[in-house]
Amino acid sequence: MSESMRSKKAAKLYIVLASLFIAGFLLDHFILPWIIHSGDEIPVPNVVGKPMVEAVRILEARDLVARKSAVQPSYKYPQGTVIMTNPPPGSIVREGRNIYLTISGGGPRVTMPNLRGHSLRDARITLEHLDLRIGKITFDPSSQPQETIITQSIPPGKTVAKGAVVDLSVSGGEGSLQVSVPYIIGLSLEEAQTRLMENGLRLGNITYKSSTDLLPNTVISQMPRAGDMVDVSTRIDVTLVH
Repeated sequence: MSESMRSKKAAKLYIVLASLFIAGFLLDHFILPWIIHSGDEIPVPNVVGKPMVEAVRILEARDLVARKSAVQPSYKYPQGTVIMTNPPPGSIVREGRNIYLTISGGGPRVTMPNLRGHSLRDARITLEHLDLRIGKITFDPSSQPQETIITQSIPPGKTVAKGAVVDLSVSGGEGSLQVSVPYIIGLSLEEAQTRLMENGLRLGNITYKSSTDLLPNTVISQMPRAGDMVDVSTRIDVTLVH
């Protein structure tokens, strides 16, 4: 009797083990693959350069899940925009896939120095050392020495991204102010305009001349010439490569 009961128990155990094995086999080879591959395949949209809020909206509209993975400094992309995605744009993924976003923290930041009371030359050297740029320069009547900084558009002590542009108000003295014309030959038109503006001068008439040796819009002559002393806001005429 006891022997018969043990045989029945062993048979039940074998049946249970066999059932578990079959269930595991079906789950591993059929059910899970079906679940994993049941979603539609879609390409990852390109959200690089877009603000994070917009990138999330675009991804969610395609049944993808946006996940913020990291924040990195970037000169190229403004703060808060997407630098890269993982998987990258164009990758084929299933619906519901996590898309990890790396977000720009903006460029490295520096503290704006106090330029007031310094000469324009010293201000330019200080800003270049900090990877900051001079923007618009205006010359205003003042009892301070000529070419002394009177005001600056970004207040001292403010934290700004490297590459920020600061406009300056410069003393023209109590009388008329003259400045030296900078050398702009060989510069592009855009570079020449910037150089003239930084020296309180303006771009004048533009003429064109053909050249096979230089790139188009390169300055090949200027009038007045470099080194001439002229009044502030004088227009400098240039000849460009056609």
